[in-house]
Formats: sequence, C-alpha cells, structure tokens
Amino acid sequence: MTQRDYRIRIVDPRLPSGQIAASDLAAIADGLQTIAHRLARHLVGASGRGRSPAIVERASQVMVVGLSSGSTFLECWLGDPETLDLPQPPDDVLGQQFEAIVAGIATNTPPTNTPPLVASAAQKLARQLRARFPDGSIEFTLPTSTVSIEVPDIDSSVWQMSKDMEIQHIAVSGVLNRIDLRVNSFRITDSAGNDISLNEVAEPEDFGPLIGKLVTAEGDGEYVNGKLTGLVAPTIAAFDLPEAWLRPETHHPIIGGGSFCEGVDGVTDSEIEAFLAAR
Repeated sequence: MTQRDYRIRIVDPRLPSGQIAASDLAAIADGLQTIAHRLARHLVGASGRGRSPAIVERASQVMVVGLSSGSTFLECWLGDPETLDLPQPPDDVLGQQFEAIVAGIATNTPPTNTPPLVASAAQKLARQLRARFPDGSIEFTLPTSTVSIEVPDIDSSVWQMSKDMEIQHIAVSGVLNRIDLRVNSFRITDSAGNDISLNEVAEPEDFGPLIGKLVTAEGDGEYVNGKLTGLVAPTIAAFDLPEAWLRPETHHPIIGGGSFCEGVDGVTDSEIEAFLAAR
C-alpha cells in the first residue's frame, strides 16, 4: 500500500484564515483515525484472527503534516509509505474504503455493508463536524476526487445501525481473567458470570499485573440483540473500593447509666401501647 495524501479545507465564518482551535483539530484527527483504524481491523479480521496488531497500526495511521492559510488547509496522509502485507483484497482497499466513508458523510449515503463499528465512528465524526462548524463547509481533496461537505446538511442519523447491533459508550466492572497479546484481546467476567471481551486495548502489555483482579473497563460497548458482547478500545483500570468499605466500623461503648432502649421524643408510653394493641 502506498501513502495516500489528503488535503482538508475548512471554511467557517467564525474561523480566522489558517487557524483552528486545538480541540477542533483533535476532534477531526481523532474521528478520521478511528474510522481508518476500524476499517483496517475489519479487513485483517476478514482473513482470520492472529495477525500482528502492529500491521494494523502502520496501515491505518493518520498523520497530520501541515496547516496553511487561505481559509484553513489541513494536510494529512493515511498509511505507511511502505508496502504492507494486508490480506486480500488488494492493499489499497483500505484507502478506497476510507475515502468512501468520507464521501458517505458528505452525501449522507453510507457505503453498502459498512461494518457496524465503522458506522459508529462515522456517525461520531459527523456529529462532531455539526457541533464544531455549524455554519461551515469542508472540502476533502482525495487522491482520486474532491468531496465537498456543507456542514449544516450533514445528517448523522443515516449512520444509525440496525436494532440488532448497537454501540453505546459504557463502563463495566469485573475480574480480568484473560489476556491474549497475539490478537490484543482481553476478557473480564462480571459479578453475574457474564464474559465480556475487550478488544483494541491500547498498550495491552501494561495490564498483566491486573490478571485475576477486579477492574473497570470503559469504552464502546457492542450490543447484539440487546446483549452486551464486548467493548472496543476500552480503558482499563484497577477497581478501587470506596475507602469507607475498607475501614472497620468503629463501635463506641456506652458509658454511664445509658440505656439500650430509649424513648421517642414526643411519644408517650401509652401511645406506644395503644399503637401496638391496634396491630
């Protein structure tokens, strides 16, 4: 696969020429990166599990290489400049599908058979563009074409998945009981005995010490027919019990002539007896 270069031109009445807020730049870059990464994982997974995650990272890396004036021009490229050993179909399929998703956001027409996780990422990027450039337009210059996006016309709802497959950002807790670094796959078991897979975990080698311990994982949850099957790109942290749960309860002895049974202010003994008799 050869390097595929892109140029993004942003026009917004609130945006000074050649400038962009760091948070807006990060949102665009993160959205494009997530789409590319999930497309690459889908392609690799289509030919069997176990392929090195490093291949996916190199193939799907989105690099920002420049920012210039004249409206706001953002230049980036996708993929490693070396030829990568992605499975069939040909290596350039990643770039082609990536460009199809960008075009789909522009035209509100998702490509046929878009993988659910890719559709979720495209929907998130569409929402970010609507929120950050509500009166703007965006022009993507792709290797083979130019795609113009009128931001107010973007409809994120077209990327909504069918009811039998949903993605929701959630946090779950359970015992971490499996780590497979070959495919970057983890598993936790919650208190009800449900196994939940954790995929696309960043820096998985850091979590060996947590095996057999209670952890919290937060990420995009995959639901199939309403049942949670796994989390994608989660963060994992040791589950910390509240400090109050760890301290022994303090017991204060009764000193002096106190009684274990005290009356209730404002209620006489006869009223209590009448109440009990009525029961």
